[in-house]
This record gives sequence, structure tokens and C-alpha cells, in this order.
Amino acid sequence: MNLTTVQHSRKERTQSAKEVGVLEKASHVFIGPYIKDKMNGCFQCFYHILESNDSNYKEIIDFGPSFAHTSLTESVLREMAPETFMNKVLIINKKTFEFEWKNIRKSPFCKTCSGYLEPAGGESTVFKDSSVYRVKSSQEISNLIEAYQDEIIDWDTGIGKNIFRDAESNIIPMYAIEANIGNRKYYSYGRTVNLTASRNAAILELLERYSSMVPRFKETIYDSYANLILKGRHVLHPSKYILRHNQVFKEDAGMYWSVCIEQGSGKKVLVPEQMMYFDNQLLRGEERFLYETSNGTALGGTPEEALVYAALEAVERDCFLVHWYTKKLPKLVEQSSIKDPKVKRVLETLYGLGYDIHLFDISLETEIPAIWILIRNQNEDANIHIYNAAGSHYEPEAAIFAALVEAATSIIVYEEKLGKEKEGLKHLIANPEGVRKMEDHVNYYAFKENAGAFDYLLDNLSDLERTTTTAMEPSFPFSFTNILGKILNHHPEIYFCNMPNDLIEEMDLHVVKVFIPTLQPMTFGKQNERINADRLSRYGREKNIFEKEPHPFP
Repeated sequence: MNLTTVQHSRKERTQSAKEVGVLEKASHVFIGPYIKDKMNGCFQCFYHILESNDSNYKEIIDFGPSFAHTSLTESVLREMAPETFMNKVLIINKKTFEFEWKNIRKSPFCKTCSGYLEPAGGESTVFKDSSVYRVKSSQEISNLIEAYQDEIIDWDTGIGKNIFRDAESNIIPMYAIEANIGNRKYYSYGRTVNLTASRNAAILELLERYSSMVPRFKETIYDSYANLILKGRHVLHPSKYILRHNQVFKEDAGMYWSVCIEQGSGKKVLVPEQMMYFDNQLLRGEERFLYETSNGTALGGTPEEALVYAALEAVERDCFLVHWYTKKLPKLVEQSSIKDPKVKRVLETLYGLGYDIHLFDISLETEIPAIWILIRNQNEDANIHIYNAAGSHYEPEAAIFAALVEAATSIIVYEEKLGKEKEGLKHLIANPEGVRKMEDHVNYYAFKENAGAFDYLLDNLSDLERTTTTAMEPSFPFSFTNILGKILNHHPEIYFCNMPNDLIEEMDLHVVKVFIPTLQPMTFGKQNERINADRLSRYGREKNIFEKEPHPFP
């Protein structure tokens, strides 16, 4: 593709060039974008998103020669102000005279725009407390999503390519979004009480993942650990967190770093970028020596809200894994103590379908409620035998509902999915090392032959200590400060990184990734397993943990 006819140079961008880019092809004309300042996307950004989404417009741009402007194009340029094309491209079908507007944003993969970076670590360290769970109401969120709907979901240029309702999830309404970044396809899901809320939840998860996969226009810090220490920087030593096959960390090796804030002190600390952005190699081309997931990442109406929910997710995963790896017996939640009618309805539906359901209280030292839900299919011919989910929230029944929704939707979907795939997954039977990716953790326990890993729990149900949702309620009032304070009391190192981009900022939303070194991290694939021995030893860690069966978290 010859972009010389449409691509503004950096010099032109700096001078706020008044020209609108135009690419005239035999069948279509592409008009825009207009570049006013460094915040605006260029035609190369437009091309990158077309390429990621495998859009037919990319083929039109690539195929055949370009032509001089037609009278139609000249007329559009005369009649429309340049600002009309800011972060937009107008596509005109020259045969049908149909007009189509496409919204664009700067692409981190664009070589022209990638030179314009925001200073690293400029985030405010002033903490704004709140005593409500969510700063923005559900109606405010719905209005916000509606206002940006065409930009968020679009087959050609959306950060999400396609949104669809999953018809297999017939207990709880579920929406899924197909999205692409670079050559990586990923999905976001929303499942909750009704169709609108589920759709919004899927879009919010998409925005969170969009922000946390690769850094977007943040100043790059590339240096070795040794050099940064010599420069007097506060740096987190990566040696404890490297992958098992990378036994030696080289302190003089260059790598990318993210500026994080230490909660409480406000101190800026450099953390390996691979621990913050779980797909940074797509942008950096850096070989991964750390394994990280979206664990501990959340979106919120304020940075503080995002931080709290990111921390709650980290606590949830830690509670689950501590119980799993140490075989610590949880408390059994009396289901008769549940008051929320939404939870009761889902439980009744699942029992009616023949599922056996257990709710476990896995809360640990922070006093923040955490729930483990285990669903077992009693049908001998079931495609999935056991499914697990977890949740954490200040309100125990909110934690139960979050975990139950995850489990109820997923077990139905996997039952259908594995009907077609299970035959090809038999290599997982009694083969823990065969678990290589996230889905394998579910697939492994789809087989009844692997269910012995739960004997320590299911064989002792009658002996488990009982509890109620009322007994699980925290003894402290809810506030962002109180939640973080409870975690800090036991885990004094909490590092967080804001993950801004122009779309999220324009929507007045925030995405935060949190890293708490003293918690047990969630990983997927036995080859990526990372064990926090100090953490597990507090609860009686067993020996040879790497030789044991994989965790069952989806």
C-alpha cells in the first residue's frame, strides 16, 4: 500500500496541517482523518485496525492503483470543515454513492504516532475515598456506552469487532464480544441479571482488556535492573517471578519497565512491564520471561474504584489458590441462609437441571468475603463433570452471585462445546502436564477420571464447619480506604499501575492493574505455574506442589 497520498508526516502533525487525507480507489474513496494535534489518529492507524479486524476495506486499499480526486471528493472537501474528519474516516462507495463514517483512535502499532508518548508515572497519588460500591450509576454507564457504541463495536474499526448473545447460556443472559489486537484474537464476556446489564458488562470487560493488553502511548523505560539501581531508582526485583524454565535472571539484561505507585506511601516503583501488560510482547517483540494474566485488573469510574476492585480480584484468586494448593478445608455455606432472590433463582434452576452445588467460604486473613462455588454434574454421560468459580466482594451474597453467574453460564456453554471436542482432549486424563492453556484447566476436570483431585474436599463435606452469609459479613463499614486498609494490614506492598488511553480518558473511566507480591498469583498452564512458597507455608503447603494436579480455576 502506498500511503504517501494520505499519511501526514510528523512535521505536518506538529504544524497542525489543515489538509484532510484522501485516498481515491476505483470503487471507494477514503476521506480523512484530519490531524489537528498529537491526540488524533492518522490514516496508518486506520489501516492497522482494518488489518487487525480483517476488514474488506483493507483489501480495497491494497488492491489496484490510486486515482486523482473526483468531483465528488472535491465537493465533500469543500462543503465539510476539516474538523469533521478528526478521528474519523468517511468511506464513499463510488458505485452506490453510499456514505459510511468510521471512528478511529491512535494505534500503538502505528510507527508515525508511536513517537508521541505521555510522560511515565505522572498519575496523581491523592486518594479519593468513597463509601459506595460504584461511583457511576448503572444508568450513567448505559448512557456512556450508548454514546460510544459505534466506536466501541464496529466490524471494521471497532476495538470490538462483533457483539453477540450466546444462545447456549440459557440460565443467565450472556453476551460475548470478538476482538482483535495485532494478530491476537480475544473475547470479552458479560453475564448478569438481564440482557442490557449483560451487554454492558461485556463492553466494560472489553474496555478493560483493550487497556491492559499493551501499553498505549506511555513513555518507554528500557534499561537493565542493574543500571536502574545505579541510577537510584526504586525497582522491583523480577527474580522471584520468572518462568520456571528461566531459572537465572540476568540483572544486566535490558527490558521494559512500568512506573507503578506503591499504595500507602505513594512511592514510584519500577515493575517489569510484562507483569502489568499481559500481551506487551505484541508491541515490544520482547521474549517473555514472566507469565502474567489479567489477574488483578479492573475498570472503574475513578482510579480508586478501579484499584479497589483490582485488589478484590487479586484477593479472590489468592484465597482460591491457597485453599487448593494447601488442601485447606473451607467452611461450607448454608444455602438456606441466602436472602437474595436472584441467587435463589439461579440455584433452583441449576438443581432442577440435575447439578450438585456447593458454596464454600474461603475468606482468609483480610476478612474480605471470598466464595468458591463447585458445581458437579450428576449425569454419568455429562461432557463436563466439575466446574469451579470464585468471587470476592464486601457483601457475601454479591460474591456468591458473581461466582454463581460465572459458573452457571460457563458449565452450560462447556457442556455443549465439549460435546464436539472432548474426544480430542483425552490426552488430559491423568496427565497434569498436558494442561498448557487456560481452557485446559476446565477441560482437565471435565473428565470424571480426574475428579479424584477433589476427594479431600468432597469426601469430607459432612465434617466441614458450617457458616452463613450473615456470619461472613465484615465487621468494618465499606469504603475504599477500609478495603485497602484491611489488605495493607497483612500485605504491606501493593503496587498499582494506571493504564490510560485516549478513549478511556474521554469516557471518564479508569483501568488499573494491581500487583501484591505476598499473594499467591493466578497462572494458567502447568509450565507457567508460579508458586509463592512463603504465602502457602502459612497454611501448611504440601511438598512437590509442581508434581500435583492443576488448579481448577477457569
